[in-house]
Amino acid sequence: MKKLLKALVLLLWMILIFALSNQSGTSSQSLSDGILMRIALLINRVREIDVRAFVLGTSYFVRKSAHIFEYAVLYILSYECLRDYPLKRARLICLVFCIFYAFFDEFHQLFIDGRSGELNDCLIDSLGTLLSFLFWHKIRKE
Repeated sequence: MKKLLKALVLLLWMILIFALSNQSGTSSQSLSDGILMRIALLINRVREIDVRAFVLGTSYFVRKSAHIFEYAVLYILSYECLRDYPLKRARLICLVFCIFYAFFDEFHQLFIDGRSGELNDCLIDSLGTLLSFLFWHKIRKE
């Protein structure tokens, strides 16, 4: 039952990544900017800032950080599904799986209005996977 739950959580995470990628470019940008606007307005309550400049200045960084986060979590969830496999094999399978999913996700975006499949985003996703790989096993001392 525990394995099934882990696999279900992994599948739901993959669906979330796919759903976010399936948004039009305009919708995706609006979602990101809307979240940043709320953060800027909260900051503005404490310290006066140029809210519009804050959103414009942080949007790119936040969007790329989201890629790293999505794929860091994807690696951890996929690894947890394969923990019963030999350690090196599980790590390799999960690394390849996450990188493949990053390329699949960017390919999928080629068919979405206002989106484009970017090799740069594949590399950023892969960086998230690699960072997760390095830190997850160091934290767990595996």
